[in-house]
Amino acid sequence: MGVIDAISAGFRLVVRKPLLMLIPILLDLFLWLGPRLSVQPIAAKAAQQLSDLAPRLVEMGAAEANLESLYLLVDLLQSNSTAQGNLFVRLVWGFLGMPSTAEGALWQPMERSVLYVSEYWQLILFNLSLLALGLMITAIFLSVLGNQMRGEPLRMNRLAEWTVATWLRLVVVMIPIGFAIMATLFAMALFGPFAVVPLVGLVWLLIYVSFFPQAIAMAGHSPLGAILSSVQIVRINLWPTIRLLLVILLLSNGLGLIWQRLIAHSTVGVMAAIAASAYVGTALTAALFVFYRDRLILLHSMLTEQRSA
Repeated sequence: MGVIDAISAGFRLVVRKPLLMLIPILLDLFLWLGPRLSVQPIAAKAAQQLSDLAPRLVEMGAAEANLESLYLLVDLLQSNSTAQGNLFVRLVWGFLGMPSTAEGALWQPMERSVLYVSEYWQLILFNLSLLALGLMITAIFLSVLGNQMRGEPLRMNRLAEWTVATWLRLVVVMIPIGFAIMATLFAMALFGPFAVVPLVGLVWLLIYVSFFPQAIAMAGHSPLGAILSSVQIVRINLWPTIRLLLVILLLSNGLGLIWQRLIAHSTVGVMAAIAASAYVGTALTAALFVFYRDRLILLHSMLTEQRSA
């Protein structure tokens, strides 16, 4: 099965099973209609502390470029986009295939209750809690898709057990990946002109582990087994994998611009964007499942033939 075949199969699956879009739709509706969690008090506090720091840096003979960067950061913290931000977007794990119009949903003018985060420890606690909760929502979404790929009847008790196991395994895998991303960003800041080297290394790492969510949610692999399975599939199917990931990236980003235009237009546009994003995003995530399942079957057939020979 080629790249286009996998993507077509993903869209056909969503047409046959439209309830697969339910979780992304509900999540976007919450981000659109639910309360907003604002970090404006912390941003204002940080901006004031940085402003107070500027005169001291001048006395210490700080470079003008450093002072300009400091003032730019202060302006960013005081900007309207920071004030209108919503910490609840941490619930969206787009990296793992959860479709959402989260960024665009912040632009609509509807009046909503606002909850404020005023202390740094609260910011850390909310970030970690929302990331964990968002990962659980993503685990449910992926587990439902994995259940469809296995062709099993949907049983709630079985789905609950599978979801908890999927969530725990995703946590175990995402921790080292998160550290790898942060280490790469830190290395890029240090290396200057050679920053492209760690960036290229990170991109190749993410390509080779790109199917670990499918290996966990569909095949039930352990964290290490999921990584090894993904690496093995990508190693044998490197260029088809790259083509699939590029097509998904281009479709997601290109159509994302359309969703944002719809959201900025009207309330009807917001509803249309949420539905369209859930349909396309779910289909593209399903395409990753279809591609992984097809290549996994081929790999098992190859191994069986080799053992027989």
